[in-house]
Amino acid sequence: MSRLSKYTVQGLVVLGAGLLAACSLLYDLSADQCEIDADCAAIGLPGRCVAGVCTPTNMQTGGTGGGGGSEAGTGGCKTNKDCLGEETIIDPSVCIEGECVDLTTEECPVVLPLDEQRLRASLTTGSAIVFGAFAPFRSDLSSVPMLNYDLAFTEFSQVNGLPPVGSGGRRPVIGVVCQTPEESDGDFGKIDRSMEHLVDRLRVPGIIGGLHPEHLQHAFDSKGLDAQVFFVSPGESERQLVATRDDGLMWHLLPGGADIAVSYPAALDRVIRYLETTSAIDPGEPVRVALVTADNRFLNQVREVIQDTLRFNGKSPSENEEDGNWLSIVIPFQGTDLGDYTEAVVDFRPHVIIGNAFIEFLFEMMPGIETLWPSGQARPFYMLSPFHYLPGLDLNSVIGLNSTMRRRIIGMNAPSAEDHELYDDYIKELKLRYRDDAQEGYENFYDAAYFLIYSAAAADKVPVLTGADLARGMLRLLHEDGAEVKVGGKHITKTLDTMLQSDPPRVRLLGTLGPPDFTSNGARKGPASIWCISSTAEYVADVLRYDAESDEFYGDFSCFSDF
Repeated sequence: MSRLSKYTVQGLVVLGAGLLAACSLLYDLSADQCEIDADCAAIGLPGRCVAGVCTPTNMQTGGTGGGGGSEAGTGGCKTNKDCLGEETIIDPSVCIEGECVDLTTEECPVVLPLDEQRLRASLTTGSAIVFGAFAPFRSDLSSVPMLNYDLAFTEFSQVNGLPPVGSGGRRPVIGVVCQTPEESDGDFGKIDRSMEHLVDRLRVPGIIGGLHPEHLQHAFDSKGLDAQVFFVSPGESERQLVATRDDGLMWHLLPGGADIAVSYPAALDRVIRYLETTSAIDPGEPVRVALVTADNRFLNQVREVIQDTLRFNGKSPSENEEDGNWLSIVIPFQGTDLGDYTEAVVDFRPHVIIGNAFIEFLFEMMPGIETLWPSGQARPFYMLSPFHYLPGLDLNSVIGLNSTMRRRIIGMNAPSAEDHELYDDYIKELKLRYRDDAQEGYENFYDAAYFLIYSAAAADKVPVLTGADLARGMLRLLHEDGAEVKVGGKHITKTLDTMLQSDPPRVRLLGTLGPPDFTSNGARKGPASIWCISSTAEYVADVLRYDAESDEFYGDFSCFSDF
């Protein structure tokens, strides 16, 4: 199973079928494709011209008012149906306190489910619950993370949403998706306008927070906490976010850097034993280790734990540094020539290089190290990061991979579920529905949508759903001794029925990522597993898993012998 995309929102985003050989963000956010609808037809793109972007009609766009959108519709209403056209949806709206309010704005241009008929049914059936979400967009306002959201919302639309509360009808679920800014974007205005729309105008009780940590922090601190909005982040349990006072309103579906780093010492021990077995290190020779870290909150936390817990040559990194056997360098996150850093690593002559970085290490530093490495000396072994797990990438063209080099590479990443049943069902449905646009490894976005929606179901019989209700509902999904329920379209009816069997609901929701192993402050637990590269140059995930009790890895390492 693919594992790249677990951490892509934090560092890089691969949204197309191919990969660009660069270290910049890989999605096109330009808004200069068109001025009028005819421009789209002229360049062969379907749909309307919205905010400079050619937008397929099934993407449900509307609202072009400079990020603000319309405050309310032009007429009164009693139901959502009063705010819609007779047959089609051009600018979808909902009825809030007797006024039609546009669902979309320039920053938040997409409504889920994407299928127009399902969206119309969701808006006109029962009492719809509107949630917010953030996702990166390509120029066509699509992305793989958003398709994962759409799959979840579509699967709930197939059963007409959640059960009714009291005498009301079914509760369809709708998602309004806002754009995730680039990580380097320090202007929080886009986030502020998105949050104003979601919270102040649409009054969403919960948001799927597909944002970079700094942006998620700002969204929650500036608006979310005061408004008591519930957040489920598909991303990492980043230390500062987890430490934030959140009233139980913020949850994270991936382990943080500190959790991931826990298994690095055992991995290095195994690497050193392998190098001694293959005579890459002479018996009794001190081992030299270099740590290369990209300047990023997640990776800096990995670095701190590594430096605190690693031991080799019977010493800590700081003690090894005094002996000339440890080198730790921090490289810029983006946009800088890394030649000097590459030379510094080569001059150090490490036996092992821990590449705690993004794709700039894989695309630039590794080829440079291999080119500059002196002849007659054993070449280094690489321990790569979660961001280097790139299924589909032609490693031969990037790093000149050969059979010898392949035996000098392993990688670390958040582990997948050991039981693959739910993941296999999910990826089969994703590929069936979205075909060439489907990519493996984004299941954290799918799970995030399910945890948010099932938190609403578990909130039980509340007349007006609030963020605090969702927070209580989330806790009801995490009982270790609760009845096991599952994400996925074919399990929705049984899961909802199981929830109704106890008052309040008491279940344990299994996701495609595995059991709901969270701490009480909303952090996902889990040390890194090991991936490797097969003889056919394919990535193989989770070949070894870490057991904390024994401080050892277990599993079948299949990529090369003696490891």
